[in-house]
Amino acid sequence: VLKTIAVTCPTCKTPYMGSAALRLLPLALEDVKRRQGAKHVAVARVLKTMAGNHLSLMQFEEAKQCIETATEMHKGLMDAPFDVAGEPIDMAEVLAIRIMIDQGMCAILQDAKWDAKASA
Repeated sequence: VLKTIAVTCPTCKTPYMGSAALRLLPLALEDVKRRQGAKHVAVARVLKTMAGNHLSLMQFEEAKQCIETATEMHKGLMDAPFDVAGEPIDMAEVLAIRIMIDQGMCAILQDAKWDAKASA
């Protein structure tokens, strides 16, 4: 019997966040792909969680890669059965994270412009 990869504290069951989660989530992603198949909402959910953790560490490019993959996966699952495609909230959460990533990247670019003006 295969065990699932837990991304929560074994004692208090609190989800790991940030860099701790990002060490475990790639293992969880491979586990979910092996169990559910590569095209399943569970895979998109792990990618969404990875994106959120990258975002919390201001790793915008990594977050963007994860969320774009999750977005494409959701688009590809639109006609799949409910147990494979998931609920509409899954796609809504993906889009919300995408917006936060875009806003964070814009803020960094804006800061860089201000820094360049200040040093000129």
